[in-house]
Amino acid sequence: MPDPRFDGRQARLQVHRVRPVYANGKCRSVPTRAAVLIHGGAQPGSPTFDLRHPASGGGELSAQKALARAGIDTFTPSLLGYGRSTRFDDGLNDPGNASLRPYLPDGSCPYPEGCDRTHAPVLVPARSAGDVAPDQSPGRGAARALEQRPLRTHRHLRTGHRQVIDDAIARAKPTDGKVALIGYSLGGQSVARTLHRHADAVAKVNRVVFLSSAFGFPTEETPPPTGFATFPLRLTDAAGNAGVWRMSPEREAACTGHVIPGSQEQSWTQNMEQDSVGRNWGRDDPGNPTGLIRSPVLSSYGWNTTVAGQLTTPALVIHGQDDTVAPPANAPASTTPSRRR
Repeated sequence: MPDPRFDGRQARLQVHRVRPVYANGKCRSVPTRAAVLIHGGAQPGSPTFDLRHPASGGGELSAQKALARAGIDTFTPSLLGYGRSTRFDDGLNDPGNASLRPYLPDGSCPYPEGCDRTHAPVLVPARSAGDVAPDQSPGRGAARALEQRPLRTHRHLRTGHRQVIDDAIARAKPTDGKVALIGYSLGGQSVARTLHRHADAVAKVNRVVFLSSAFGFPTEETPPPTGFATFPLRLTDAAGNAGVWRMSPEREAACTGHVIPGSQEQSWTQNMEQDSVGRNWGRDDPGNPTGLIRSPVLSSYGWNTTVAGQLTTPALVIHGQDDTVAPPANAPASTTPSRRR
C-alpha cells in the first residue's frame, strides 16, 4: 500500500448483485451470462448502476435490472475506499485526510493549518473547514493520517477487479466461464489497465464495454506539472453530485428533459444509504449534517491509444454526444483502425 501501515490488514469489498429471476424456471438451452460493472471515481457501485428511479415512458433507470431482465447476472463492486467497502478508521474514515483550503491564486497560504493543491478539476479542495465534519475537520485539531499519500493505487484497483471477476464466475457459473466487463468513467481507465496488465483477467473476459470512459492519459503514472493532489480524501456534496448531469448552456436549452425529475435526489439518497459515516459529515451544525460522498483521490494513467492498440478483447465504446466529463471525442481515439467494427 502507498502507506505501509495498511500492509497486511484485512479488507473487504462490497459487491452488489442483481440477477435474473425466471417465473417458470430457465430453459436449459438459454445460456447463463454474467457481467461485472466497474464504477467511476466519485460514487460507489450500486448508486451508479442500480438507481432505483422510474424512467421516462416506463421502466427504471437501473442498468443492472435492465441487464437482469435480458438474462444477464450482474455484479458491481464498490472498490476499496467506496460505499460499504473497507476505508480504515485511520484512512478515509478520518476527516483529517480531507483537503485543507486551497492556496490563493498568487500561491500564498494565509491559513495557519496550511493549504492543499489539486492536479485535476474534479478534485476540488474543501471550501472551508466546516465543509468536512463538524468539529473534526482539518484546522480544528485533526491530524492528517495519510500524510499526503493516497489510500490505494491502480494496482489495488486491478486486484479488486480480478477478485470480483473470480467471484462472479464462481457464483453465476456462466456457460462460457467468462464475464463481460463494463467500465464507466474513471472505471474505464482501471478496466483497460487490468486487461493490459493481467493475462489471467483477459482469459476470463469475453467482451469489454467502455462507457463514457476517461481517456488519454500517460501509460505509466507521471507526476503532473503542478504535482499530485496533496490530500487523499475527496468529498462531494449534493450540488457537486447533481453537477454530473450538467451540459453546456446551449445544449441544456436544446435538450430539455435529459434530467429525469427526481433522479438526482434519488442518486443522493442512495449514496447516503451506502455511507454511514459520510452522511453525518458536512457544514458546521452538528445536529443537521448535510452529508458528503467520500471517495479516494487517485491519479489518472494507463489508458490511451497505445494501450487501446494492444487490447485483444472485443470492445464496445460508448460516449454520450453531450458528455462534458468524458467527451465523445474520446470514442474514436480509444479505437484503432484494426479493431473497429
